[in-house]
Amino acid sequence: MASDLYDMDETIAVSVVIPVYNTEKYLDQCLSSLRVQTLQEAEFLCVDDGSTDCSLEILQRHSSEDSRIKILAGTHQTAGAARNRAMEMARGEYLMFLDSDDFFEANLLELMYAKAKAEDLDMAVCGVSVYEEATGRSVPAPRQIPPELWGRMKGKVFCPRTAMPDKLFQLIAGTPWNKIWRRRFIEKHGLRYQPIENSNDTYFTYASFLLADRVALVDAVLVHWRLRSHSLTRAYHKHPLCFLDALESLADLLQRFPDERLMSSFRFVSVELCVWRCALTPPRVRPLVKDAITRRLEPKLALNAFVSDNLAHPSPSLQRDQRAFLISYSQIFLPERTYVLSLGLNRRQAWRTLRRLSKHLPSFTNAVVFVSDLPPGLETALQAQESGQVCVLFIRRDDREKLAEAMALLPDFVAHELIIPGLFSTRRYVRDEGLSLPLDQLKPMSFVTQLCMPYLLR
Repeated sequence: MASDLYDMDETIAVSVVIPVYNTEKYLDQCLSSLRVQTLQEAEFLCVDDGSTDCSLEILQRHSSEDSRIKILAGTHQTAGAARNRAMEMARGEYLMFLDSDDFFEANLLELMYAKAKAEDLDMAVCGVSVYEEATGRSVPAPRQIPPELWGRMKGKVFCPRTAMPDKLFQLIAGTPWNKIWRRRFIEKHGLRYQPIENSNDTYFTYASFLLADRVALVDAVLVHWRLRSHSLTRAYHKHPLCFLDALESLADLLQRFPDERLMSSFRFVSVELCVWRCALTPPRVRPLVKDAITRRLEPKLALNAFVSDNLAHPSPSLQRDQRAFLISYSQIFLPERTYVLSLGLNRRQAWRTLRRLSKHLPSFTNAVVFVSDLPPGLETALQAQESGQVCVLFIRRDDREKLAEAMALLPDFVAHELIIPGLFSTRRYVRDEGLSLPLDQLKPMSFVTQLCMPYLLR
């Protein structure tokens, strides 16, 4: 690391690392916003990673006008490799890693450094706005620092893994450009960017947040993240599996912290990333991504069971967007399941109960078999209402021949509790550990037996 090559220069408060590759259209605005920073004690380490446009000429012009701008030549490897190289040369007390297509408030470095220095921080985080290139508008970026989570931490110095272990990976996004790090903290833990084509910052950012003992928020929007139509993040199809390298490395790091709350938080962000990457990759590439997730990530994180459990028994703290990602993941990855429900209800109870039941069945239900004593007319009406949701089959309990045929289609049952608060006033449930269901068990009862059989996705 840098300490092996250079002594810390006490006159440099912040070393700013900027990888540059073919960003001539935006580079001048980026560098101009850094040259006018109110904190003067800074160095700007720009790695030109083999640009083929005029980026190098722009860098040379700014460097000739401001000696704090230093140019390092690269060979077009990856942004992660470029950042690592510049980090070796850094002499500042703190480090920031910015992107060459973004621009910044003039007091970015001053406020970030002042907070980090005054509070003896390992890491500080500031607010971000999204600059929409197509419209020229700036809009808030709440996913960078979710206000509903950071509201509890404003004005506080905290250790993320002990203060909010169940939300650690939801507190920040896996991007480095709105964060500042104490350089000695980075060196102590040997943190490096992964030299991969995309997602190279995911491991570095989340790992540092997990390892940090002292973190605080600078409650101001200081970074303007440019959203452009042809950025690196929109070319995932060229290297669609890089994000798995980051998630696997983080999963390995988490083994040092045997706290199930941390793992649960990480599983949520892993589900989100898996869904996003499947959505961003073209249809022809998607099977490759799905197969890699199943083969590489599932053995480490058991995401299928995690998603299934959270959909079947949602926590009160489950956010709406988290549930949406869980549902999307289940639709992409989880085997379809068939539910066989035995209902002992009269005509008056049937409609309300079945409608409520349909809202609580997990999204990966592909069929529901109702075994009931409902009048035939009501069954027909309910079946018509349910059409378009999942395949629904109503069977009379006394129609043993038809029931036997249905059971023959579902030879391997796995029975679980179905817990639906408020579904029945008696709150009586059943759990059948057997792998088959004797027909004589299907008798009128005031509870629900849920039987699931996984099907392979076609």
